[in-house]
This record gives sequence, C-alpha cells and structure tokens, in this order.
Amino acid sequence: MKRINENFIDLTLEISRGCSHACSGCTVDRYANQFPTDAEFDRIINMLKDAESNNFIAANLSIGPTDILASENREECLTHPKIKELTTVCNKLALQCAFLNPKPEEYEWLADRVNDLIPGGLLKIAVPFEVKHVNNIKYIETVKNRIKYFESLLKDITITRIYSVINFEETINSSKTGDEYLTSDVLKAIHSIDLHPTHHLDYALPFGRKDISDPVIKESFLKTIKIFNLIMPRTQALVDEDGINIYDLNDFQIDEGTDWNIVYHNGNLYRSAFLNEPFVSFDPRFKLSDDWSFASIQQQEHESEVAQYIYAQQTEDCVSCQFLSTCVTRNLLSVMEVMDTKQCLSMLPARPNNFHW
Repeated sequence: MKRINENFIDLTLEISRGCSHACSGCTVDRYANQFPTDAEFDRIINMLKDAESNNFIAANLSIGPTDILASENREECLTHPKIKELTTVCNKLALQCAFLNPKPEEYEWLADRVNDLIPGGLLKIAVPFEVKHVNNIKYIETVKNRIKYFESLLKDITITRIYSVINFEETINSSKTGDEYLTSDVLKAIHSIDLHPTHHLDYALPFGRKDISDPVIKESFLKTIKIFNLIMPRTQALVDEDGINIYDLNDFQIDEGTDWNIVYHNGNLYRSAFLNEPFVSFDPRFKLSDDWSFASIQQQEHESEVAQYIYAQQTEDCVSCQFLSTCVTRNLLSVMEVMDTKQCLSMLPARPNNFHW
C-alpha cells in the first residue's frame, strides 16, 4: 500500500544480450543492448537517491529485456559491482526468466547469483508465456515445477510475485493451427494459469519498440488497443469456480500513472507511458534529457502534461472525458500525439458499469 505523499520508480535496465527463444510477438532487441558505463551507473544511482529525498521510492530494479538464463552476458548482469550497488538502493529485484531450460544446474547457477546479489531481499520474476500453451497442462506443470525447484534454492529471499507475460496483438496465437482473436474463453484460460501462489498476469504491447508513428504499425496498434480495451474490462465479470473475480481489479486503479517507469536503453533514459501496463517506447520524444536528476525529470513531466492538455483541446472526446487528468498523468496523450491519432487509448471509459474503485 502506498504511503502518503510517496510515489514509486520502476527502473528497467535493458542490458541483457542474446536469447535462444522465439516467443510469438516478441520485438525486444536480443543482441544490441549496451551495458552501462560505470559513470552511467553512478548517474542512475545518484538520480534514484535524489528521487528518494523527494519522496519517490525506487521500488523495482528490473534486468532485461531477454531471458536471464539465455543471455550471453548473464554473468555480467548479475555480478557487476554497480548492479550490486543498485540493488541496495532499490527495494526489489526483477528478472526475466521463461523456465524453459531443462537443466537443473542452470537454476542452481541462477539461485547462487541471486543469493549473492540480494541476500535476504525481495525478488520478482517475469515469465514469458505463449497463449498456445494455456491448455497444455503438462507444459504448465513443467514450468511450475522448475519455479518451485529454483525457489527451494533461494536463501532468505522472498519471491513477491511471479508474472506470466503474454505478448498481445490484434490477433493472438491461442492455438497451434493459427492466429485467433482473443475471446472471453481464451481470457478465462489465460487467467487460470497457476504457476505460483503469487502468480499474476501481464499483457505486453510490443508496438512501442517499433516506430508507432509508422502508418502500418500505427494501424495495427490502434486495432490492438481497441480490442484490448473492450475485452479486458469484461474480465471483471469472469469468475472462477468459487465465484471469485479472475482479473486483478487493482489493474484498473487510476494512480499507477503517478509513478515513474524509467528505462535505460543504449546510453539513454526513457519515460514510459502507462496503458494497462507500462508501455515502453523508444521514440525520441520519450527520451529524457541528458540531465539525469530528479528536478530535470520532474520538469520534463510538467512540460509533458502541459503539451498533453494542449493536444486534448484538439480532441473532442478528451475534452469532455472525466478521465482526462488520469490519462495525462499516465502519458497516454503523449502516445496519441506521437501517433497523430484522436482514438482513445484508455481502458477506463470501457470499464464495467458495476465496477467500483
């Protein structure tokens, strides 16, 4: 639960290189991710400490974007002294791991590194998961057992959350025979995946890693977000066998956009927008200035908000929408402006009528 007058920073370091997987819809750069220099690390650490003095807590340090076990520089990612220093500033470590490697010694290696990196700390793991496996009980049990084995090797480290991360596009590969549109039945199967007692589901919209101002990508993205925003709120009505909502209603909360999701990528910092989940875009207009200080980032946030309200004045639906300030806080109108679109990108107007905050 948030403490009064505090916001959170999620810092993602896109520094891992190499991946042997071929997940549907994946658009991450597998090989060209630049590892920060010591000077860049120091600037990031100072920025986080500066933010903390201004009531912004460094909640998560994520290392990605590829599967840590499949990364060719995995040793560097988990043993570099500056990474160790960062973990003392951040509250939790987050890693990408698909648990597809069949060798127990690989999980033993990972556990050893994590034990050394965050003794007595908190860990989150994002598990890339393809929709075609949602009804594959054997596959799910295999992944689940590997997670259990890895967790048994941790010493005084608490796994706070295991995420299944599913790449979502206009069509979603829910069978081995071809692409299908996402349906309530597929959604229910997705939400029934049970990898861990802390299991949670994330949907990744991969378009931001491409040029979202490109007409072809823009059209595909807008079709995707329209389907996403119509179908996802309907899961509020889906319940399990015990009558409990299968969707985490916290994902409809309006305040995540007040947090900062900052991504390091090839020598630059980028500020993410927040759709349903953080939306990473490497468009130059999301790049932070070279002054990596709290005051500079806050100033850029203010300038972004002003620009978004100006853009909203040109968009009839935005001007009259009760969620305008929320969308501005989440940087949604920045995404709309980059794409030169008036189409609403927010899920909030489509939420169920019986939904209560």
